[in-house]
Amino acid sequence: MQFTGDTGYFGTSCPLPDINVGEAIFTYQDDLQTDQVPPDCASFPGGCGVFTSTTGTAPNRQFNIEWRAGYHGRSGTANFEVVFYEGQSSFFDIFYGVTADSGSMEESGVQQSAAGPATTYSCNQGTLTNGLKVHYSCGGGATPTATPTATPAATATATFTPTATFTPTATATATRTPIPTATAAATHTPTTTPTATATATATPTPTGTCMPNDYTITTTTGTIVPGTTDTGNHCDDCVTNIALPFPVTFYDQTFTSANVSSNGNLQFTSTNEAAINDCLPTENMTDLIAPYWSDLYDGAADSGQGIFTSVSGTAPNRIFNIEFKENLCCLKDPPMLDFEVRLHENTPNFEIIYGGLNGNTGSDATTVGAQRDIGSHFTQFECNTGGLVDGLQLNFILGAGCPSPTPTPTATASPTPTPTSTPTPTCPTGYNYVTSTTTGNTIVPGTTDTGNHCDDCATAITFPFPVSFYGVTYTTAAVSSNGSLDLTGFDAPFTLGCLVLPTALFNAAILPYQDDQRTDVGLPGCVNWANGCGIFTVTTGTAPNRVFYIDYHTVHHNNNADADEYEVAFYENNSSIFDIFYGISSDNGIDETTGAQASSTGPAVTFSCGQPLLSSGLKVRYTLACGSPTPTATAPATATFMPTATFTPTATATGTPTATRTPTPTPTATATATFTPTATATATATSTATSTATATATVTATATATPTATRTPTPTATATATFTPTATATATATATRTPTPTPTPTSRPRVSPTPRRRPTPPPRPTTTRSPTPTPAATATPTVSPDATLTPSPTATRTPTPTPTATATFTPDATLTPTPTPGVHRMKSSRPSPHWRKAL
Repeated sequence: MQFTGDTGYFGTSCPLPDINVGEAIFTYQDDLQTDQVPPDCASFPGGCGVFTSTTGTAPNRQFNIEWRAGYHGRSGTANFEVVFYEGQSSFFDIFYGVTADSGSMEESGVQQSAAGPATTYSCNQGTLTNGLKVHYSCGGGATPTATPTATPAATATATFTPTATFTPTATATATRTPIPTATAAATHTPTTTPTATATATATPTPTGTCMPNDYTITTTTGTIVPGTTDTGNHCDDCVTNIALPFPVTFYDQTFTSANVSSNGNLQFTSTNEAAINDCLPTENMTDLIAPYWSDLYDGAADSGQGIFTSVSGTAPNRIFNIEFKENLCCLKDPPMLDFEVRLHENTPNFEIIYGGLNGNTGSDATTVGAQRDIGSHFTQFECNTGGLVDGLQLNFILGAGCPSPTPTPTATASPTPTPTSTPTPTCPTGYNYVTSTTTGNTIVPGTTDTGNHCDDCATAITFPFPVSFYGVTYTTAAVSSNGSLDLTGFDAPFTLGCLVLPTALFNAAILPYQDDQRTDVGLPGCVNWANGCGIFTVTTGTAPNRVFYIDYHTVHHNNNADADEYEVAFYENNSSIFDIFYGISSDNGIDETTGAQASSTGPAVTFSCGQPLLSSGLKVRYTLACGSPTPTATAPATATFMPTATFTPTATATGTPTATRTPTPTPTATATATFTPTATATATATSTATSTATATATVTATATATPTATRTPTPTATATATFTPTATATATATATRTPTPTPTPTSRPRVSPTPRRRPTPPPRPTTTRSPTPTPAATATPTVSPDATLTPSPTATRTPTPTPTATATFTPDATLTPTPTPGVHRMKSSRPSPHWRKAL
């Protein structure tokens, strides 16, 4: 979408800015077609094209620009949309409906001109998943993040804090996509409550010096706990003050009373009767919870309308239920809308539950979310976009940076450590993490030496409390000198540049800074720390609110004066998140991969992949996104695998988009995945007339999910990928390290990842363009009798091979495998220290 210029440019240029385009938004930049080409375009109700619509009423309208396109030279469809907001000129959103490759061959971002400034969100990475919403905020103060908000789920939320930097942030709001998600939550037993008595105003009390974090939202299904005490709110556009049965913490403040509005919101400080909703943040209300802020009416008490309360549980774990029975203004019939806010005595977390909405999804002038003061922090689930359904429960969870002001031993159960991994009910297998970011953070120094001081080695560690990762509980892990944290497995492969996740190099793993690094004692870069290079741990706080930090002090392998420090943090009181902090970053991540994967076949999430996003002071929060009920049969999901040049069989759910999301509010989501990774490497080198070295790696990934499971990167698919990097050679013969003159059978070939070659932008070739390179080049070396395997003429490790070249080597040539993702280089020799300059 170009604001200046009108070029039909179809290429990509990573990272942005792209000199071929002026001021522009790159929603899904690729070689696409919008002409009516069957059969792909037949999947859209109105066929292919670019369509616009305007929703809402002034001054709160939004302008929607929707693309319905096919791919040039290959099958599949792409459906995505840009949304501009009349009342909010500082940000815009991009929604992704259904795409065939999840962005693995596209780029997305924004640039002010051909020379910048520019922000790249994704660059040929499979991160543009179905149901994703990316929120671009001018002055958002964070690096690009996104929330897979497959309706009605919004999980990760980045803060909206105006600064002078133009970077997109993720806001957890619902999108209009047919893929809901769900998490498990408990149902509370109602009890009676004393009659609420009115007090003058809310009296906020600070609860310490900890700065507040934002709430994140997970979703599940829930049931209304009926309100039994009438608050007296029966009116049109009025606010009623109610006393809270116990002090309630909201963000970092404690309140003893609140103001409930007939227009579907609760205000702790302000008393605004406004019927016309604002998208958050709003300056019109202070300390706000908005379960259904719209122009509503509850004046007909005889019809059952009003706002009612009840108390569940016993001290110190009581829950205050505030039930709204409303109608659209100004109908005096029995309530059409029944929804509830639940406030807790022992935690700042709260829930919103939707009982019956009679088909009202919130798409017509409705805001759902929470806001501190007049908007210094806020979390918005939706604003005029819909996503609300009967039985939906939104769980608002405050970030772990500020612990609950009144923790009690009974509030959080301390799990019993077990020697093996055991499933926990956090999320069924298949759900994924989403990321959000903040800046200006510092490392908590590690004090306990794990003993990891080496090159390409892993060291076992024991967690001080059980840690949950992808819904599985672990008590031990392995830390690697190359920047990985293995929850299962004990490997330490090195990589260079972008490593596409999931990868067969790891099983369940977190990659805070995966690269080719060292933690040896005494290297030049180790002088950055008093305790030198290595991996160190420290535990802060007291149970049940401890935090466990794993602090990496590393240097780069070929330039060990370049030092990096990064840290993984786990929280005892919140098993659904973990954080990665970046202290010293010598190259800002341009040669590293960061992310997480549940197994060698996924699911997986990539935060950065050879991109300069890992600046000093950055914190990346990984939040497990659980889903909601399964969509109805009106949007069937069909798994389509799109092989790419790297070893990544991509399963993409392709369904018929519908205008109205119709999730089935079933509280039970069951997903069963069976992963059977099998890797076999066989190397044979003999001194006979013909020496054949064949490396064969076979990975079989089988994922089976029942139809009731929620949105996952591979909804219902069985993927079997066979990757056989059989001595692939390049024309330049400079791609990898070579083996020593006398290789042993136990040496394991290791290579760096192969960058994916991009097609050259215009002029467009006359033949059919296939952006997917062919990864299956095979070289068969021939060696004369009694030949000795010797290093190749050029031993520089260079991740720029030509993926389709086939070479035959003369006698005395070296058997040199071309780097292919998932295979690493021979251990024996090291390249020149000047390899980075060569790159």
